Amino acid sequence: MTELKISISDDLVKKMEEHPEINWDSIAKDAIEDYLKTLESDKEPITRRELEELSEHSLKEFLENEPDIYTDQDLIERYK
Repeated sequence: MTELKISISDDLVKKMEEHPEINWDSIAKDAIEDYLKTLESDKEPITRRELEELSEHSLKEFLENEPDIYTDQDLIERYK
């Protein structure tokens, strides 16, 4: 396994030293892996329109499954 040397601020080191129970090497490795997965992903970030569609779908599903909880009839009719 290869070792990687990184530079971090003294303030950050002090904060990290307050938590000796944490395996900071593992945290850094996981963060690097997650970042690389993001870079390698062919998926583009969700667009505002996709987010709106997802929210609308979730609201429709909620209204269908829990019709008695929400009583705003205009909203219910809009999303049926």
